[in-house]
Amino acid sequence: MLFIPFFFIDTGMRIELEVLTGQPWVWAMAGAMIAAVIIGKSAAAWFTGWLYGYSKWDRTLMIGLTLPQAAATLAVTVTASEAGAFDKVVVDAVVIVILVTCLMGPAISRYAGKKLVQQPGPVEKSVVDEPKKELS
Repeated sequence: MLFIPFFFIDTGMRIELEVLTGQPWVWAMAGAMIAAVIIGKSAAAWFTGWLYGYSKWDRTLMIGLTLPQAAATLAVTVTASEAGAFDKVVVDAVVIVILVTCLMGPAISRYAGKKLVQQPGPVEKSVVDEPKKELS
């Protein structure tokens, strides 16, 4: 449990401010990565929700809950950086992606959650709430 905060502090200290401010390429790379994450995660959540018959707001909530990139992305980036596979531009771009997606995910989840609560009419029975016959 104590390892996690130190890991984030260590990673935050790896950010090169000169790269962020002096190289526009880092912002272009971060933008492309953010777009790929949003499109990929949204498509997967939307398709899966559609497949299981979830409402529009259920699917939007799924997007918000799956969007943030943090632990695994950060671990892979740090490991690849230490191995020499990623340069400073890539590391800084990934940190920007983590920051943006970790801010967007809760905001989307909050918005979709409010819309779910405000839906008029009877609440549809969730597929998740139904007991599995195999488990009976």
